[in-house]
Amino acid sequence: MIKKLPDWEERYHNFMVENKDRDFQWGEWDCVTFADAAFQAMTGESLIPDELSWKDEETAKQSIESYGDKGYKAQGI
Repeated sequence: MIKKLPDWEERYHNFMVENKDRDFQWGEWDCVTFADAAFQAMTGESLIPDELSWKDEETAKQSIESYGDKGYKAQGI
C-alpha cells in the first residue's frame, strides 16, 4: 500500500504554489499528469506507467483505452 510521506502537507502546498501558473499541454501538463504529479509530491511515487504516453487528445484517449484499468489493479486499488 502506498502511504503519504510524513511532510506530505507541506510538499503538496509547495507543489501547488510552484505549479499554479503552468500552462496546459497534452502529455506534459494535463489533468492526468497534474494529478499524478500531485500524488507523487505527497507520496514519492508515480501512478502513470512508463509505457503510457500521449501528445494530444486523440493519443490520450488511445492510451487510456489500451491500458484500461490495469493501473488500478496493479496498485491494488
